[in-house]
Amino acid sequence: EPFFIPFLTGLQARLAEYDLDLMVVMGEPGQYQQERLRRVVETRRADAVVLANTRREDDRIDYLSKAGFPFATLGRSQSGGDTYP
Repeated sequence: EPFFIPFLTGLQARLAEYDLDLMVVMGEPGQYQQERLRRVVETRRADAVVLANTRREDDRIDYLSKAGFPFATLGRSQSGGDTYP
């Protein structure tokens, strides 16, 4: 997707201004990605998560909302209840 690489480049540049690093985990939403997300949250390997390719009903958004873990999305979803606008 032509938007994604420039987005990551800009995000990394902005994070570097605050001495923060960008960790990218690629893959289709599913069990593998859900497990990786769980490990990131439980071990606090990251301060926040950016989710790409969100779905109308997205378990990742529900999980992060319930965990109280900071995140942003690239896309819309109906998941997350009142904790996710």
